[in-house]
Amino acid sequence: TRDISSYMFDLFLFRIVLSVALCTISSYAVVWYLGLFKNKKVAGENARTPSYSVVDGLETLTPGQCTKFSFAYGGELLAMVDKIGGACALRHCQAPVVTASMSEIHFSTPAKVSDIILMTSKMTAAFNSSMEVEVLVYVEDPLTGKRTFCCRALLKFVCLGDNRRPRQVPKLTPESEEEKQSFEKACERNNQYKSQKSTKMNDIVERWSDHSRVSEAIPASKFIPTADTRLEMTKMVMPVHSNPLGIAFGGQILKWMEQAASISAIRLCRSLVLTVGLDRMSFLNQVPVGSMVLIQAQVNRVFTTSMEVGVRVRVLDWQRRSETASPPPFCNIGYFTFVAIDEHSYQPKRIDVDVMPESERDKLRYMQAMERRSNRMDVRAKTRSNPAPALHRHSLINTDE
Repeated sequence: TRDISSYMFDLFLFRIVLSVALCTISSYAVVWYLGLFKNKKVAGENARTPSYSVVDGLETLTPGQCTKFSFAYGGELLAMVDKIGGACALRHCQAPVVTASMSEIHFSTPAKVSDIILMTSKMTAAFNSSMEVEVLVYVEDPLTGKRTFCCRALLKFVCLGDNRRPRQVPKLTPESEEEKQSFEKACERNNQYKSQKSTKMNDIVERWSDHSRVSEAIPASKFIPTADTRLEMTKMVMPVHSNPLGIAFGGQILKWMEQAASISAIRLCRSLVLTVGLDRMSFLNQVPVGSMVLIQAQVNRVFTTSMEVGVRVRVLDWQRRSETASPPPFCNIGYFTFVAIDEHSYQPKRIDVDVMPESERDKLRYMQAMERRSNRMDVRAKTRSNPAPALHRHSLINTDE
């Protein structure tokens, strides 16, 4: 009798616990579904136009933001572009955002000390949890008022919720024909980027064996190993470098990357260099406050007056460091283009030294650098053939010359 009573009592308790567990799971599922439905409903109801989120920016370049030759650091301009683009994305979704990627950037004109930097950012497309923002940058001479087009950038931001997970953003409703065309092109770029990520790269190593480098004008003694151009530097992410969620600004990471790349370039050619471009790049991992980042840079290839410098960023876990630990994860990888400049005439000059790849990885980077350069030259040719884009409409900045 006691055994049967004990068995019945245990069965009764099991049923109660099971009922409570099922009710709890059902409650969480209902709350999650209602929250998801609410986010979708709010996103649909709060559809906004591109003009709603236009953000204007003005900056004056100080000596601390420029080289000793009074030219602005490329990293400073990249940080400005990221901030003005993030402000536009923040205004659209009214929630914290993080930088996910940046398109290739080609600087058409250098900026100098005391120049006024005019920037306008405007939404081009809104997807599920991400947005594309277009940023236009002009350089204004404070004495003459003349404005020169500097660069155009396309940035992708991801909206984050309270749990730091992606959340849906309000839809974008383009109004003018120009805005509709920009929206369609943004969707094409988004689909193309997704397909490129899933496509395997060609085996460039095999093509390396058939490649014969031609450089009669550079003496053989001027070739140095690629590894000799390699450098590393470590940076600590402080609160001043981060957004309200405690995640480092993408522009701050780009600024450090450009700094490391420029040092590697200067050490190779020992002359003044200017940042003239950055290939498209994506942020693979978030960088929280308090973490350390390891920035590695090396010259991948030298051309006539320019060179490509590859930069890798890893997030270091300083709390757990052991010999058997796996390599720290990548944050992003970027490829910067620098041009050697004569210190007197400020005109591009020939680089008298070249790199000699030795390892298979360096050979692969060497070959890929030529392919990336061909793509960059095509983009620059198209950019120069087209008129400079005007500042965004509904902008508060006066565009009258």
